[in-house]
Parts: sequence; C-alpha cells; structure tokens
Amino acid sequence: MPVEIKPLANPKAVIDAITSGEADIGFIAYAPERTGAVEFSQTYMLSGQTFLVLEGSNIRAISDVDRPGQKIAGGHNDSITLFMKRKFKNATLSEISHDPAEIKRMLLAKEIDAFGANRQRLTNILKESSGFRALPDNLFGVPQTIIVPKGKAEVLVAVNRFIDDVRASGFLKKAVEASGVVGLDAAPAGSWMPSVPD
Repeated sequence: MPVEIKPLANPKAVIDAITSGEADIGFIAYAPERTGAVEFSQTYMLSGQTFLVLEGSNIRAISDVDRPGQKIAGGHNDSITLFMKRKFKNATLSEISHDPAEIKRMLLAKEIDAFGANRQRLTNILKESSGFRALPDNLFGVPQTIIVPKGKAEVLVAVNRFIDDVRASGFLKKAVEASGVVGLDAAPAGSWMPSVPD
C-alpha cells in the first residue's frame, strides 16, 4: 500500500492529526497526560532520558538530581518534563525551549543546574560543545508507541500484531541498532501496557 509520512511539530500535533482523521496512525511517546482521545499500542521502543550538567557539577548520577535548592529544566511538554512534574518533590522545575544555545547559556549562567531530555538530544549538544557532560544513568526509558483513533479496536489489534511480528523476527532490534540513535532500545516482549515508573 502507498504510505505517506507526515513529520509534525510535537505530540499534540500528532494526536490532533489522528483525531481529525488526517492520519491513520501516529508515533509518539506514551504519557498518562496524553490519554483520552486516542488508543496506544504496546511499547515497541524505549528512549533513555537523562540530564546534561556542567562538567564540574556535583550532580554525578540520577540520584543527585531531585534535591532541595537545585534548579532543573526540561523541554516544554516533553515526556521527561511531564514525568518530573509528577514525581520530583524537591528540586525546582522549569520548562524551557529546546534550543541548544539557550540550554547551554542557562547552564553556564547557572540559571539551571541540569537539563533533562532524551539521550540522543543531549549527545548532539555534547558533540558541538565542551564543558558539559551527560549523566551516565537514565531517569527512565520513555515508552514509544503507535497511536490510533479511539474506538478503532481492529486497527489497534493489527498494529499490535505488527509490533509482535517485527520483534519476533529480529527486525525491530536490527532497525534500532542500524538507526544509530543513542539511548534507544527495542522494548522486550510483553511490553503491552505503556507505563513509566512510579
């Protein structure tokens, strides 16, 4: 069948395209805040989320992040930002632009102590700049899913069957490895319920 792939600006735009009928399926990270208008498939990939800090920062691992007096930032409406809003109790959290220049400026000016994002985005910043480092561990792996319109049970069944097939054949694992994307892993079999850690 002919396929048209439409790059869209953000998860909300993808959800809107599905609910309006502009697209048949969409690819977004699962987050509880995004449920309601669409149905989510099982998880097919996990995208590692961590933090960028100054080279000399006292923040050495994820366990050092959510502490009183620390200023932490994430991108507007990013999965990691939504997670931090739900789970962080001590650090001060702000939502900022994804602009690498602004992220680096805020870190260097000590307006923020750490910036959270997916490992690939942070790796790209590190390739362009010195004086920064990414934490070695992940806060969590964001479940990557396929969404379909609400009430389209037969479409969701077909999508989940497809994910089972590409996982069992090894195609999914090979595709993830071939992508070269840092911090991305094929989700294991049985990843039926999209979730993030409590």
